[in-house]
Amino acid sequence: MHPTFPLTEGNCVSELLRYYNACDAVIGMRFHSNVIAIANNIPVVGLAIHEQISDLYEEINLDASCVKVGEPDYINKLRYLLNEAICKEHMYKANEKKIMDEITIKHRSYKRIVKDFIQSQKIKQK
Repeated sequence: MHPTFPLTEGNCVSELLRYYNACDAVIGMRFHSNVIAIANNIPVVGLAIHEQISDLYEEINLDASCVKVGEPDYINKLRYLLNEAICKEHMYKANEKKIMDEITIKHRSYKRIVKDFIQSQKIKQK
């Protein structure tokens, strides 16, 4: 039986992360379920019903780990990717960590660009 972690008002974020960390892999259909898994280095397969999910995976160069529902043979692709995520967890975790490191570098760069712009325009910061 799989562990369950009911969310309570007190500390729901840490409880939610505990739930994710108990998983061998995640199949994410919703945006935040995918983001949480990727950000926490948990093997994940995106199940794209909406473009938002496939776009996310394309943007971070993980599109090979995303299955578009309705495409020919998508069920078999989902089974294959989930098996790969579980069996090759160490490879997925290394790849996801690399992606998160790249996102962090881009974030810092964008933050610096915005800060420089604000200073050049003499915009008051709070």
